[in-house]
Amino acid sequence: MTESNARRDELIGVAWEPWHLFSEGKIDEGLSLLSDDGTFWEVSSRESRPMPEMKTFIAQLLSIVPIRFTLIDAIVEGNRAVLLAESEGHIDANEYYRNAYSFVVRVDPASGQVVSVREYSDTLHGFKVLVPVLRRASIARNETSASAEVIES
Repeated sequence: MTESNARRDELIGVAWEPWHLFSEGKIDEGLSLLSDDGTFWEVSSRESRPMPEMKTFIAQLLSIVPIRFTLIDAIVEGNRAVLLAESEGHIDANEYYRNAYSFVVRVDPASGQVVSVREYSDTLHGFKVLVPVLRRASIARNETSASAEVIES
C-alpha cells in the first residue's frame, strides 16, 4: 500500500467512525468524535448548525430509532471525505426507515475529530417517517422533541 493510499484510508476511517459507532449503539463514543467547535449543515434547512446542537439531535434520534449505517463508497480530497452511505432502522413491526446519504466530512488531522459535516439525504422520507415517531416519543415522555424540530426546519 502506498503512503497516499494509507493516508486516504486513514482519513476515511476518521470521517466514517462516528457513523460506524452509531451503528453499534455506541452513541456517546460516536458523538465524542464530532468537534464541539464544528458545524453540521443539512439540506432541508440549508443552514449550518453548531455541532453541539446537532449532537443533541443525533443522540435523541438514535435513542428512539436505532439506525445502522453502511458505507458504500468514499472520495477523499485533502482533509475532506465524501461518504456515500445507506441507513436502515426498524421503527416497529410495520414501519421501517431507510435512507441514502452523501456526507461531506471535513476532518482535523491534529485532533482526529470531524469538524464539519454537510448532509445530503432524502429529506421527504425523513420527514414522513421520523417526525411522527419523534413526536410520539416526545408525547410519551411529556417533553418537546428537539429532533422533530430539527427535521421540520
